Amino acid sequence: MAALNLAVLDFSYASTTKSIETVKQNSFYSVNLGDNAQTIAARSILERLGVPASEIARVDRDTLPHYSGPSVALIMNGVFYERNFPVPPSITPIFVGFCTKSTELVAQHRDWFIQHGPVGCRDFATAALMREAGIDAFVTGCITMTLPRREQPPRRRRFLVVHGSGSGLLPPAVLKHIPARLMDRAEFIYHRLPSNEIPLSTASRAWIENYEQHLLHRYRDEAALVLTPLLHVASPCLGMGVPVIVCRRDRDSRFGFLEGLMPIHTPDDADKIRWNIGATDIGTAAETLIETLTNAIARIKQGWDKELR
Repeated sequence: MAALNLAVLDFSYASTTKSIETVKQNSFYSVNLGDNAQTIAARSILERLGVPASEIARVDRDTLPHYSGPSVALIMNGVFYERNFPVPPSITPIFVGFCTKSTELVAQHRDWFIQHGPVGCRDFATAALMREAGIDAFVTGCITMTLPRREQPPRRRRFLVVHGSGSGLLPPAVLKHIPARLMDRAEFIYHRLPSNEIPLSTASRAWIENYEQHLLHRYRDEAALVLTPLLHVASPCLGMGVPVIVCRRDRDSRFGFLEGLMPIHTPDDADKIRWNIGATDIGTAAETLIETLTNAIARIKQGWDKELR
């Protein structure tokens, strides 16, 4: 596997119009740490497969069409937009947890998806979009659920309420239903980071990823229970064996796979939340995703080796 150059995603937000406009208006914007959670999980799998950390390359999603580095096989998990395409020929995609809502993106690059398919999608909506265009696709779920399970009970048994902004806002209505015994040991964590730098420098990207790694370790090592509206908090917690409750202000297709594993609550049923829960058994979902990734790498490596002969 060492002969094959493998890469994970990086995020500079260089082409993110919404963030650029926010900086112009407010002098700062907030970084979505969920992106980093997915990259941490992708790197974790590669390291468990025996790839040294020093040999795992980084490729910036937000300048992907302009990539000019060495040929790599890139794990393409997470959300992609039209501005992230076309993908240069020097990049061979590995599709696990791929997500898009753009019909135009799929239509414009249909032949490329077919060439490199089947496409492992993060959610049912993305897979349906692909199939409607005649592209072979299946659902893997989010790569963050493959993070290793914790080996011992939490040290501090905290109740962590992890929230975001926009669609990631925690519905205020849920707060009145939280039992007093939990609120007495609650801590609120904002799962975003402010920045006034866009695009993010290499050093800033590394620092932000380290911060997200720190948060993931807190969930694993300290949380007796996590309450969140966020996919990339809920999914890692599921993988790590941390009890987690999801409550969002509305339904979202991105949570389709997760909803097959656990309840997704909204304010309408917040009074029915069961607060005394254990870790959710996600069955073989994580193992299946890792196997899919492993097999894809093996196929690409076989073709890579043939070209080198």
